[in-house]
Amino acid sequence: PQASAWEEKNGGISLVIDGPGWIHPTDRKIPHNKPVATHEVEGSFVGFASSFPSNYGHLIHDHLPIIAWLLTVVPETTRFILHYIPYRPVAPELIKVVDSIFADRVMWVEYDHVVHVKRGNLLVIVPDRVPTYMGTSFMQPFTKVVDG
Repeated sequence: PQASAWEEKNGGISLVIDGPGWIHPTDRKIPHNKPVATHEVEGSFVGFASSFPSNYGHLIHDHLPIIAWLLTVVPETTRFILHYIPYRPVAPELIKVVDSIFADRVMWVEYDHVVHVKRGNLLVIVPDRVPTYMGTSFMQPFTKVVDG
């Protein structure tokens, strides 16, 4: 999967997030027959994307540890933008079981959708590689959340 995050100023793109798995918004390849859905939101958000959100192993090893770490460093009012696959919503189901209160803070977004944070801020987590392998460095915060 590829993600894009950018800031627009004076009618143009002024800042583009770069890194493994992140591409310039003009380079996105979206099927011609699929319209781009845009969701406009306000407030403070964290955006995180990794590979295989419908695979339990990747969710537990790659997604949940970084999400658990993020929960320790952002205010409780911060919402999360996470991706999922609608026909196989493993990520939303697993998050709800692990932490139902946190699940209410998540905005689930399908692939090829755009989230526009109009008034507020967006913290984007860029992994050092894709797919992310967060298990070794972020397992301690994840363990604290699970043991909670």
